[in-house]
Amino acid sequence: IKLMIEGGYMPEAIDYFVKGETVEVKSGPLKGLIGEVIRVDNNDRLVVRVDAIQHSISVQIDRGYLKSV
Repeated sequence: IKLMIEGGYMPEAIDYFVKGETVEVKSGPLKGLIGEVIRVDNNDRLVVRVDAIQHSISVQIDRGYLKSV
């Protein structure tokens, strides 16, 4: 990490999510909803299935909006 900082990079801690993991949306319009990770893309976005009001929806969301439950 020290070498990265000295090289001008700004490392940032991010949560690591895996398929099947339960997550909560921590910010944005879906804040507070609980869902399941169904796909992890390479570009820091995840597809999360949210079961709400008796319907299941899939949304693509930045991992920064999520936290593990």
